[in-house]
Amino acid sequence: MAIKKQSIKLSDFYRILVSETSPVDTPIIFTNNWLYQNIKNKSKKKKCIQDCIGFLFEKLSIEPDTMPMRYKIRKDETSYRHMGIIHPSSQVNFIEFYKKYSPQILYYCDASPFSIRRPAKIASSYYLKNRRGHLKAPKGSSAQRISDEKKFRHATSYYSYDRYTKLYQFFEDEEFFKLEEKFTDFWSIDISKCFDSIYTHSISWATKRKHNAKKHITNDAFGDAFDKLMQRSNFNETNGIIIGNEVSRIFAEVILQAVDKESVQSLEKKSTIIGVDYEVRRYVDDYFIFASSNIIAQKVYNAIEDSLRKFKLYINKSKTKKQTKPFVTGITRAKLDTSTALTNLYDLLFYRVVDEDKINTFVKSSKKDIIRNKHLVINKFVNSIKSSSYQDSDAYNVMTGYIISALANKSIELSSTTPKEITSYAFITYRDAFLILLRIAFHLFSVTPSFANSFKLSTLCYTSFVFFEKHFKNEEKTIKLMINNLIREFFESGKCQQLLSKDDTYFPVELANLLFISRVMGSDYLLTQKQVKDIFNLENIKKRSSDFLQQEENSDYFQLTSLLYYIGDEPNYESIKKEAIKLINQRLKNLNNIAKDTKLCLLFLDSMSCPYIDSKDKKNWTKTFSKILYKKDISESNLQELLSALSDEQWFISWNYLDLWNTLEKKELIFEY
Repeated sequence: MAIKKQSIKLSDFYRILVSETSPVDTPIIFTNNWLYQNIKNKSKKKKCIQDCIGFLFEKLSIEPDTMPMRYKIRKDETSYRHMGIIHPSSQVNFIEFYKKYSPQILYYCDASPFSIRRPAKIASSYYLKNRRGHLKAPKGSSAQRISDEKKFRHATSYYSYDRYTKLYQFFEDEEFFKLEEKFTDFWSIDISKCFDSIYTHSISWATKRKHNAKKHITNDAFGDAFDKLMQRSNFNETNGIIIGNEVSRIFAEVILQAVDKESVQSLEKKSTIIGVDYEVRRYVDDYFIFASSNIIAQKVYNAIEDSLRKFKLYINKSKTKKQTKPFVTGITRAKLDTSTALTNLYDLLFYRVVDEDKINTFVKSSKKDIIRNKHLVINKFVNSIKSSSYQDSDAYNVMTGYIISALANKSIELSSTTPKEITSYAFITYRDAFLILLRIAFHLFSVTPSFANSFKLSTLCYTSFVFFEKHFKNEEKTIKLMINNLIREFFESGKCQQLLSKDDTYFPVELANLLFISRVMGSDYLLTQKQVKDIFNLENIKKRSSDFLQQEENSDYFQLTSLLYYIGDEPNYESIKKEAIKLINQRLKNLNNIAKDTKLCLLFLDSMSCPYIDSKDKKNWTKTFSKILYKKDISESNLQELLSALSDEQWFISWNYLDLWNTLEKKELIFEY
């Protein structure tokens, strides 16, 4: 597979808005790319848009605090992750911070011998697999405007990371096997609610001696500036930091580097030497202790626990696991069996051809290769996964994500090659192969409907129908109907109904991602009115209308914009659209806090740019906003100019259906942990 090196402009500090300040765990259609473009190109915008950007996004100091938009995503069948989006103005404040303090960030993230995921240098390039580069959006007439998304779709992390960007990479690396050879005991420990527990002032304890930090705080010191930014972006909270963005992970890394360093020094005083008696590897907030004996492992554990306590952090004792050689966890065992099962499945369905310097994968496509009993193949594969994880439910949940990701990658690989034969038998075997991949993925998603799995499943669905659009144009409806049936079956399943009814305040972003796929396939593949109403549950949004501004955790913004994206201008959904716009109207009556409240800011801007909302509604919102922006009434002509300008810009939601692949690809490139 060819790898292409892409250069990054080092002076482009605005790129932190793409990768550092916004969570990747958002609906597929949400992106910070437009914020990046609008801030970077402010001087080229109309005067009224410059005024909006200055008022909403650019603060003259970091003193004003802002309220993040908190929401939750599904972690597994029974639990959630509580996320947050920082107000755009607070995100922009981090640009100057990175400009000024990037050397200090790198310095304080280079103190620990434990860390295996840390920013190591400012990124000057990144690598892109060419197999993804030429995938195109499906053809269609649903686009409302020509997109500029392609101009910046591959901007990536501001920093290059050392040494692993995903935890599984460590366990598969030679380093882990060498540690297993050298040491007899292996303990894994986890910090309890790490990000929720971090005390922001402790950043100064990490960058200076704790007692000195309490006595002498310099206003322009790195630790103090970082502390203040984190507070201001979180409504002046000092207890806990916002989960989901890279800035928060770097903040935590600086603190934990100090914890690591203090632990090493404490152990040295007790003649317990790193590299001789023990080694520790830490990935974000997970510690892995390798020791020459159980007694040494306990000493290391105690040292880490004591150091964490000084920073008001504590170990989650219920998650501590202890092993002796061989270091084989339930997940490790399941991963080995799962890899074998995937290899066997691929051997049944595919063959590989080395062509010049490339390796291409093709479906076996002759008459003798037609699979007569697809259900048997699917059932055998799923049962093999169950049997490999039957003693460890955590392992099974991890494997579902691993498999869906692997199947999505296989679909991308197939979609980037041209079938060697375009025959009826070739179509049948390709159809059957994709159907098997899709059915396995949907089954596993129903078991573990996490956000990460929904993202990968969406990628699999998208690349599947794009492949048939490209190579079997006459049969594209067949594959779209196949995907549509799988999506419908999932939404009609008892499992889906159970997920939708569990929590009145929770909007299932995971499920919306699948709806976006059926949306871009075309109008023939949409759900019924009743199904749409049940999924988006407008009745529950109505109940929250009166206290929308007071709610700390609220996903109405995602719920309403996702609904409008899905229903578009389809006549069949006209009554639902009117209801949704009425709910938006109720939330945008009072815009006094728009420069402070994230959910209000995002809902206003993306409602203004939505191509499916009538200009009459937008004019009312523009009039309310203009009085806050200019602190006076403006003329009718100026009001109309502001209305048109706000409507013509893209802000956070990519309303253009043809942008979906770019946003999918972009989210995959941003580092996850």
